[in-house]
Amino acid sequence: MKFTFILYFLFLFNSFRFTPDKQQIDKRLKNSEMLLYQEKSKEYLDINIQIAHDAKRISYSKGIAIANFRIGMALNMRGDFDQSIQHLVIAEHEEYTQNSEHLKADINRVYGDNENKLGLYNIAIEREKRILNSKIVSKDILYSIACNKIGEDFLSLNRFDSAYFYHKKAYISLLNSDSTEQIIALSIVCGNLSSDWGRQNKPDSARFYLFKSLKLAEQTKYPYTLQVATKKAGSFFLTQKKYDSALVYFHRSLQLVGKSNYMYEFKSLYKSLYETYSLNHNESKSVYYLKLYTAISDSITTLEKKGIPIAISDMDNDHEKFFTKNKDRLLQILVIITFSLIMISGVAYYHRFKMFKKEKHKRVIDKKEFLDSLAEVKSQAEIDAFSMLVELAKKRDPAFFIKFNELSPNFRCRLLAKFPDLSVNDFEFCAYLKMNFDTKEIARYANMTVRSVEARKYRIRKKFGISSYEDINMWIANI
Repeated sequence: MKFTFILYFLFLFNSFRFTPDKQQIDKRLKNSEMLLYQEKSKEYLDINIQIAHDAKRISYSKGIAIANFRIGMALNMRGDFDQSIQHLVIAEHEEYTQNSEHLKADINRVYGDNENKLGLYNIAIEREKRILNSKIVSKDILYSIACNKIGEDFLSLNRFDSAYFYHKKAYISLLNSDSTEQIIALSIVCGNLSSDWGRQNKPDSARFYLFKSLKLAEQTKYPYTLQVATKKAGSFFLTQKKYDSALVYFHRSLQLVGKSNYMYEFKSLYKSLYETYSLNHNESKSVYYLKLYTAISDSITTLEKKGIPIAISDMDNDHEKFFTKNKDRLLQILVIITFSLIMISGVAYYHRFKMFKKEKHKRVIDKKEFLDSLAEVKSQAEIDAFSMLVELAKKRDPAFFIKFNELSPNFRCRLLAKFPDLSVNDFEFCAYLKMNFDTKEIARYANMTVRSVEARKYRIRKKFGISSYEDINMWIANI
């Protein structure tokens, strides 16, 4: 009985002794703040999980909010999007967050980063623009980071002018930076501006911002900043066809990623190394990094499939809150819009129908001209080979694809160079398009329904970035 009492007393004593207070939690939050930039992502994650647990024990809203935000940020960088969003939701609904414009902005920034990596670029832009429209001033680092992120989202949408506009806006707001965090942000922005100028074929301007990015990264001495800057340097030298220099920087960047779980950084570097070694005619190294790239791409695809439903669900919740808050105003706007649409729908439909007929007629003419020119330039031997391929396709003979590769040996290589993640089924479908088979012919030869062929064409258009106004057969023929 005495022994049981002593154990109980010791338990109560230890519980009291090790119960954290708010000052201790604030100190731990401050001490762990920069671990992520030091590539200590696991330590950063573990510490903040413990802080979140301790803060919850004493109902300390600030500790719960900041620690869960940081957990969400670390998980985002690892590619665990569903878990990241769940922790951001916890942080977002804490009382402390409601009174902190900075933390709200930070949370929206990481939400946007999740959405960007999941391919929801327009949603990410909408999210990040909330930071610009909040009470965060233009000289605040969060404002600069938001501008930079919006620029990256526009870059993913191939809207280069908009990307440069926001990157330049971020750069201007970070001029005369003095804090370590601001210098880190400025280094990353300079790297993005270097890429922007590179796309405009302005190597001198690209080089200026690149070396500024590298210099700032060296100044911070943080591995993450150096890793981002050296990857940008590799990309710059790759565009200049200086493959040996590009490889040096890509490998340095890969080394700096180290043992972190930043899957997207690994994916990007593996792809860059694969492409550079391929252009440098080192097939063994090219194949090695292509395998690594393929493996990590598959892992990321699995994570993205888990994350997208949660991201969309969260977006729906945001829209529901906004609608509830502005219900009457939205209904008035809806009535005005509906009335306006009724007034202009007839005219709009007529113009669209007229445009469609004109475009359809143009496609028929273009296709006829294409076939006529094809017939003119082909030798008799090529025509015979083409006829033989058609016969093999009609019979659904497996030798069709073997013979196709023999007659068009470079077609597969060129496709894979542009689209490394192309599947075997996609390539076989492209072979039918290269042969200029129409939808019904492909359906018959590939034993598919017409609807399945049309769905496949739509997916190929989306994957290859082919607009609805282009003839997909002619586009593929020009590969």
